[in-house]
Amino acid sequence: MQTHAQTSPIGHTYTSHCNNASARQDAQAGDFRQVAREDWICTVDANMLTPIFLIRAVVDGMVARGFGPIINITASGVKSPGIYPQLGIAIGVRSELTGFIGVLSG
Repeated sequence: MQTHAQTSPIGHTYTSHCNNASARQDAQAGDFRQVAREDWICTVDANMLTPIFLIRAVVDGMVARGFGPIINITASGVKSPGIYPQLGIAIGVRSELTGFIGVLSG
């Protein structure tokens, strides 16, 4: 996660927030029927819950300022999941984060 405080040319301070997380690759790849529950939880925690809780920590300040971009770097498979069938777990969890952000931004 990166959070940057910056001053705009007209003197306003704003914060930008960027998430880019990943869990263990071996926990995210392969046949979902063979992945242990602990690895599912690890992937959900790293790729969905951690970014949501980091956003929660900075969003009130962004709302108070009336501005603050949140950038989540997920995966191209979120838009085209069929291209990466071996990454169903990782793409599924990242799609959940993308959906949450869509609701948050709406």
